[in-house]
Amino acid sequence: MRAEQADRTAPWAKALAAVLLTPVLVVVCAFAVGRFRESRREHEAFDAFTPR
Repeated sequence: MRAEQADRTAPWAKALAAVLLTPVLVVVCAFAVGRFRESRREHEAFDAFTPR
């Protein structure tokens, strides 16, 4: 292996990382959106029963 190639990542490793990280990011985003919607629904329910 040449010295200038010692610090480079193999293209297949980058592709594998992208394939593996994409579903993880999708799940994290879906979880965040779900928590936001649940929180908003709880606040709306609380506001509906709060006397004005």
